Amino acid sequence: MEVRDIGEFNLVERILKAITPAAGVGGRCVERRARLVVGPGDDAFAAEVSPGFAIVGTKDLLVEDIHFRRDWASPEEIGYKSMAVNASDLAAMGGCAPLYALVGLALPAGTDVDFVKRLYRGMNRCCKRYCFSLAGGDTVSSLRGIIISVTMLGAAKKKYILTRSGARPGDLVAVTGTFGDSGAGLHLLQKGGKGDSPDGRYLIRKHLLPEPRFAEAAALARSGAATALIDSSDGLAASVGFIAQASGAGARIDLDKIPLSRAWRRVAADGKIAPYRMALAGGEDYELVCTVRPGRFELLKKQIPSLTAVGVIAGEKKIEYFLNGKKQNIATKGFEHFGRG
Repeated sequence: MEVRDIGEFNLVERILKAITPAAGVGGRCVERRARLVVGPGDDAFAAEVSPGFAIVGTKDLLVEDIHFRRDWASPEEIGYKSMAVNASDLAAMGGCAPLYALVGLALPAGTDVDFVKRLYRGMNRCCKRYCFSLAGGDTVSSLRGIIISVTMLGAAKKKYILTRSGARPGDLVAVTGTFGDSGAGLHLLQKGGKGDSPDGRYLIRKHLLPEPRFAEAAALARSGAATALIDSSDGLAASVGFIAQASGAGARIDLDKIPLSRAWRRVAADGKIAPYRMALAGGEDYELVCTVRPGRFELLKKQIPSLTAVGVIAGEKKIEYFLNGKKQNIATKGFEHFGRG
């Protein structure tokens, strides 16, 4: 059996089953292990370092020609995105403030030095925007292509940490922002588009320069109304699926309620592309997907105007999609690495 036979999500499940807590010798690890608040399987880990306070950490890899192409994005854009996608994982934990980033960089020996300088300039721009520091890292050689590995650490009050596993039947499923924009931007780049129209430039920018939703995540965490939270790095379908799986529940999603930008609607209409399918499976929107206690949504929306209710958590462990009240036959799980075809 090869990795491509099972796909990314099944591979992650098998990795998680292979991980066991460190036993230590003579119980030396017990005290440290007890501090782990959120372990593997969520957007980030969280460990309590003092009563009521936790350190939060995450890691992402960006591989050339899979996550970025140098003919599509400037070095500054690539650097910015490599930081922003990690920051989005911290935002997905609720009331978390980013603190430090460590960067591992694998470079072919022939890489232009100016490219590297501009890459870090883009990273630093993201650091300044979201108030964290690039604290160190490592640089090694690569035989083929550039690989960027970022580890990011933040801090949060334990009571404000939100995970994927808190959703309960009856909770509303809600999202920030609009969906499908990044996937549409990628689609335009793949078709050779360079943003020749305002709509095209908007969608490509959404793909190249994601915006972590720290303010919205903090409002969700402090409201006491949100029960589960994740970011939409793999598409809306995957995000809902992860929450449902972690919470031991299912969900009903109304496709006609998924917020789509006017730019994406116009591009989809011109290109005869199914806009809702891109919203479900396109990935890399880096918006927030959350669940909200019944009766608390309207009050929460006053604090987060971009919040939209798109469905409800169900007791039966399956995800169903409806369009104008009619059930749709949609089987997508979102974007997966290692997939065939």
